[in-house]
Parts: sequence; structure tokens; C-alpha cells
Amino acid sequence: MEFGRGTGVGTANQSFENWVLDYERVVREANADDFLPATVVMVDGIGAFCSKGGLVEREVPASAREHWYTRAASAMTKCITDRKTKITLPQMRTISRRKQAIAYIFAASGYRGMTHLMDQMKSRQHDGRQTINPESAVVLLAFLGIDDIPDELMDVALAQPPSLLFYLMLGWLNQRAILTSQGERNRGRLLTSGHLLEGYRITDQDIPSLINAWMYSSYASEPSKHDIKIWFNSLLVDHLKNAGITPRPVIYTRKARPKIMVILERFTSEHAMYRCYAPMIRSLSRSFETVAVVETAMIDSSGEALFDSVIKIGKPLPTIEQLAAVIQNQDPDMIYYSSLGMSHWSVMIAALRLAPIQVMTQGHPATSMLETMDFVYLTRLKGDPGLIHSEKVITSPTALAFEGHSDLSPSLPKLLPASLREVRIAVNSKVMKLSWRLLDVCKRLQREANVTVKFTFFPGERLALMDGIDAAIRTHLPSATVEPYVTYSKFLDQLCKCDMALASFPFGNTNSTVDACLLGLPTVAHFGPESPAQTDALVLETAGLPSWLVCHDDEEYFQTALALVNDPQKRMDAMAGLDREILLERLTTTHKSERTEPFGEVLYRLHRSHSTMQLSTQRTFDYREILGLDD
Repeated sequence: MEFGRGTGVGTANQSFENWVLDYERVVREANADDFLPATVVMVDGIGAFCSKGGLVEREVPASAREHWYTRAASAMTKCITDRKTKITLPQMRTISRRKQAIAYIFAASGYRGMTHLMDQMKSRQHDGRQTINPESAVVLLAFLGIDDIPDELMDVALAQPPSLLFYLMLGWLNQRAILTSQGERNRGRLLTSGHLLEGYRITDQDIPSLINAWMYSSYASEPSKHDIKIWFNSLLVDHLKNAGITPRPVIYTRKARPKIMVILERFTSEHAMYRCYAPMIRSLSRSFETVAVVETAMIDSSGEALFDSVIKIGKPLPTIEQLAAVIQNQDPDMIYYSSLGMSHWSVMIAALRLAPIQVMTQGHPATSMLETMDFVYLTRLKGDPGLIHSEKVITSPTALAFEGHSDLSPSLPKLLPASLREVRIAVNSKVMKLSWRLLDVCKRLQREANVTVKFTFFPGERLALMDGIDAAIRTHLPSATVEPYVTYSKFLDQLCKCDMALASFPFGNTNSTVDACLLGLPTVAHFGPESPAQTDALVLETAGLPSWLVCHDDEEYFQTALALVNDPQKRMDAMAGLDREILLERLTTTHKSERTEPFGEVLYRLHRSHSTMQLSTQRTFDYREILGLDD
């Protein structure tokens, strides 16, 4: 069976099978020096082929998918375990950028991972010990996925010089899904080992992977996970200084109508950023001249309509020096970052002082650890947010309001009638939010529930990444259905076939929980100290759902989910008799809403009281304190 035909070597037109067959021939006939370059060609070739649709999306039978991925992984195994295979620093950099693709090839194969590589590379010593020689260990570390590294090999990795360790760290911290407890323990060790990179100098080519790792750190369970940003920020700032990028000093001037520049990473009307932040951004125009800076493809007419003017960044992207000049030529009084981490250029710009006041919201909900970020505006949290943010914190009202998705139909699809034979559970969380702890709950539910439990995952993946995550999830839950990325309306159609939903943790859902609530699906949520672990609780509270759906530890989460699975009446009780019209009114708002969003006025008062706020040693402010400041 051929999944694609063509004669274009090195293009998406070559068939999946031919990429594998060509690679097998090199591994079989060539010398060891050719193995790694051939591996890169094969991995990139599979990616190019899948750019028109992965094997899952093409509905290739599971047996055929596993067959060809196994052949690719088997040939790679021979390459990796050959004692003659050596790896240079440039090759380490090249492999690290393909770590996720390689890990997913092994996940989709019959190997179901990479642990077999260690057994094949061990040598028995005279005293009976099994060891891996240092050169082979470095090759092994270059390829192993984060879920498959034992503690003793992680010790070896962390003992490598910064030039090697940097690329090992980036490879592992760029992996999109950590699905084992060992993988999470490994991630925690990496996130608390940033000091080992001190003094290392990065290149322009390293920046995309570094900023991906910067953002992905937020999804970890490690309490000190944000510490890695201190070291990553230091590498970025040093790189900017070494490149001679030094913005001119900024001068504060109090104005009746100041100019605010809004840095947007994503703002098309169907995106979660628009759904969450359009009401807040709309409020800025009351007091500010508003100028957006955004990539051309990342905004549409609905987003543009919220600003006085929009500066669009085309392809190829300008350099950071050019972009900083564009921003400073506007002479902004304030810069507002609606999110930080989803685009590489935005994090680098945020590391520069380009306006007297720089503030962020948590479109990606995590602290920046940047000295140039003055304030973060976030929903009021339980606990002390000042302890987990480097920025001064301004807390907003607790009530949430979301812009309805642009494809949200007035007539939502009907829920599938409940079945006495099984309970269908949605795990509607983006792939990075999945965790081994959540999968452990799912496994326990299948073992301990009184009825058959079937899971449907919505990881939002596509192309070759979908092939990998489909297999990785089903390694843990063989009967699970893993849905590829689809349009919003099709997503709602699939979600309506479920009886309940599980929100991800430790990093929560937010918009996915809104979607489940709008359809009338009870959702179990997990509560934690950071904002992404508290917004699901706020969504449920805003919707008017019972507080017992919000759990404070993994065992309570499991027991709550189990009770819902075993008792159809409890699932009905969880929705508190609320119909969809009421839920829609409570959870969504439009520009005609009577709700008053204080965000714009808070930032205006922040501008007017700049000197007072600079001198204050207070770390956390309620928004009403800011509104009460005198001019």
C-alpha cells in the first residue's frame, strides 16, 4: 500500500514508504558516517509528506501505519546503536530540533517508545555490570525522548558541558507531551538546572527552540518550573546585547490620552486569545490611542476593528532590531503584551525596555521572569500571586466573560442520549496540557468504574504530530479515541457525543471548559496555586455549577470523576438544571453587553500614577486600589 506517489526526491510528493525504503538502504549499505545525515533526511521527508495530511488524517489503517513507522524506527535503531556512530555538536543541534518528530516515530511504531535502545547499547563488564560507553551514551541521549530516560542517564546528561547540555535540554523541553511519571521527573530536573548553562552563548538559530522551551515550561508539575526562564532570559538578553541591540532610553510623560501599543501573538476571531481578551482590549479605546503590532496572518477584520491603527508584520519577519525601531518610532507611553510565549519575536521584544510602562496579561498564563516586565494583570487568585510572579500583580474582578467563538452557532448540536452500557468521557485539552497524572486518573477510571468507560481525546494535533500523539495516548489507553484537529463546529459535534469531561491538570483548560459548559457537559476540574490551575474553577463558578466539581488533589479529582461515571443522576445534578441559554448568557459577552470591563481604566490610572507605582514596594494590588489612585 502506498500512502502517496511521486518522483520528487526531497519533496512532499515522495511517498511515505519511499522515504523509509531509501533510509533503510542507506543504513544497510552505507558507512556509519552517513547514518545521521540520512536520519535527518528521512525524518524531514516524513514530515514533508505529512504536510498534506498525516497517516491518521488520511485514514490509513492502523496496521499499515504501525508497519511503516516500525520499519522507520527499526532502521533508526540500527543507526543509533551502531558502535561506530558518533555525533558532533552541529549534529547534536540538528537532532535536538527534531526530537519530537523522532520520539513520535518510535511512539507510532511497534516499539511504542525508545527504551529498547538502552538494552541494545549496554555492554557487560567483567564484574557483571552493564554499562554504556561515554561516546555511545551521548549518541543515545541525543535521540532518547524525555519519557524514556532513566535517572542514571539523566545524571550523565546533566554532567555534559554546556555546549552539549544546552541542545539536550532544548530537545527534551521542546517535547509537546510528557505522558509518564519518569518523563515528568526528568522535566523537573531540567527546569531546575538552568544554572548549568551560565555563560553559554546562543546563536540566532537557537532562539526558536529556546523560546518554545521557555513557554512549554509552564505546563510542568515542578513547583520551581519558572526558574528556567531566569536563565533562558539571561541567554536572550546577552545575545541581544552582543548583537548591538540597545534601544534608546525611554522617557515618561503624563498625557491626557496616552498611546498604548498592544503586542498580539494570536488574534483571529476564532482563536482562544480573541475569545478571552477582546472584551478587555475593547475597553482600552476609552482612554488610549491604541496601536496593535501583529503578524499579518494572526489577525482578521474583527480583531483589527478594536484598534485605532494596526502595524502588520509580514514575511519574512523583520529583525528584532528593526522591530524594536518600529515600536520606538511610535513613541508609546505603554506597551501591553496580551500573551507571551506563543511567538518567538514577542518574547525577545519583551526583553527590551521600549516604553516607560510594560504590562502583560496571561494569554499564556505564566510569569515572564523578565526584569523589563513591570506588571501583570490577572484574575484574582486564591493565595498570594506575588509569590509566583516576578511582575507586580494587579488582580481583576473574579467574574469571567468570554467572547463567543466566531463559529459558535445559535443552535448548538444536541447531546447524544446517555447509554446504560458505557460512559463516554471527553478529555478536551491541547496536547501540551496532557499529563501522566491525568492519564493515571483515566486508567483508574477504566479499572474501577461500574460501567465501561470510553475516552475521547481532543489534543488539537495534526499532520505527523497527530500520528505520534494518537499512538502515544493509546499506548496508555488502548481503547481511547484520539480525534485530529478539526473545525470548531465539528469539534462541538464530536464533544456532544460525550457524557462528561475531564479538565487537564496541573495546567487547566479555560476555553475548553467553557465549550463543555455551553454544551451542558459536567466537567471535573483541578485547583492549584497558579492562574491556569484556577481559571477552570472560575469558569464553573461563573456558569453557576456546583463547587464540588472543583478538586484540590489528584485523589479527590479521581473520586469525583468516578462518582459522575457511576451515577447518571449525579451528572444531571452537576449541571444544576441550567439550560444552554442561561449558560451562554453567563459565560459569553459582546460589545453590547452591559458588563463594565475595568481593564482600560486600570491601565490609564497606571499611566497617570507612574511615579507612585514605581516607588511602591507593594507586590500585589487589587484593581480597585489602582482605580482609587489620585492623578
